[in-house]
Amino acid sequence: MAKIRLIKLKEADNPRHPHNIPEGYVVTGDYVNAPEVGEPFWVGAHWRTSMVEEIISPDTFRTMNSIYKIETIED
Repeated sequence: MAKIRLIKLKEADNPRHPHNIPEGYVVTGDYVNAPEVGEPFWVGAHWRTSMVEEIISPDTFRTMNSIYKIETIED
């Protein structure tokens, strides 16, 4: 299973929970599945985002609250 780093790039426009996670926040863990609109994005089994609302690029997506970037961690 691949390891990833998920980085909060910025807060989304009109977030449901403003200032919930600071910009620049990083979480690392196992890559579970690609982001999917209407589902939370999981990092490992214990951390998830709010619902994904838009796939911006293969490694960037917007949730109800934030915009995130996925980076693969090389071994």
